[in-house]
Amino acid sequence: MDKLLHILNGDVALRALGEAGIRGERLVWREIYTAGPLCADLLDDAARSTRAAWLEEAYGIPGADYSLGCERQQKQAIEAVEAGRTLAIWLDPDLFDQAIWMAVSSLLVPYCWKAFIVPLPYGPCDAARMEESWQRKSEISATELEAGARAWEAYCSLSPERIEHWLQADGELLPETADALRFHLLRYPGEDGLGIVERLTLRALSGDERNGLPLAELFRSVSEQAPLFGMGDLQYWRIVERLATGPSALLRLESGGTKVYGLPKLGAPPDYSAKLEPFGREVLEGTRKAEKGMAEVHTFTGSRTL
Repeated sequence: MDKLLHILNGDVALRALGEAGIRGERLVWREIYTAGPLCADLLDDAARSTRAAWLEEAYGIPGADYSLGCERQQKQAIEAVEAGRTLAIWLDPDLFDQAIWMAVSSLLVPYCWKAFIVPLPYGPCDAARMEESWQRKSEISATELEAGARAWEAYCSLSPERIEHWLQADGELLPETADALRFHLLRYPGEDGLGIVERLTLRALSGDERNGLPLAELFRSVSEQAPLFGMGDLQYWRIVERLATGPSALLRLESGGTKVYGLPKLGAPPDYSAKLEPFGREVLEGTRKAEKGMAEVHTFTGSRTL
């Protein structure tokens, strides 16, 4: 087991794995493949630079740090399988983690390697939950690995039709990946011009149009209704910001009772809140349609397959 390389989704899981005493090298895969431009070829330097610039602009993540981190984690994974080590990929059922699995499978499909999927439950992990999950690990077959790589290509294509095709052809092989991709399809605009996250946001605000909701409460409400997303707060602040932008804004942002036109890059202070605008009410009622570009899935603009 010392020849294991554990691939984890964050520092909480990293700490819990250490506390559980499960042996092996550990690698936290630091990415947010649920937003921003993507490229099916993770080794494409030009595509990585484009993504780095977007993440710096949207989230304040230094582009140079992002690029260096990508190179290091990809190199570590490739070197591990080239050395004959076994990977243990720890995954929640949500899209955030399933996208990491799809990307890793695509990166490593050219190599002969052995790996386990270790299924994590929703919610924060502690040592006991890591130990329980470790007992439920299952080895990945070559067929499943290839299906994961094809899922990544479909995901990066920006084509709902290609995702639907993958679901029909490969969905039964990877049921949790399939569930995550079915959720991803809900992010595309419906007849109202909104995806599921924007629609849930407006519905949450419709219950108290006069006073609105603090952003922290709004984030918690929407996250609980969309557990298959695995959405972080930084991503959600950008979604809310987009809904409050332009002459046809669907909601209004306030801080200390005063209208604001944007949110800090790295968080939203406690006194920030949101209220439903009249246009947002009309969209909810079905009498108007949101403008193109309001759905957060449009942050994938510029994605491409190779």
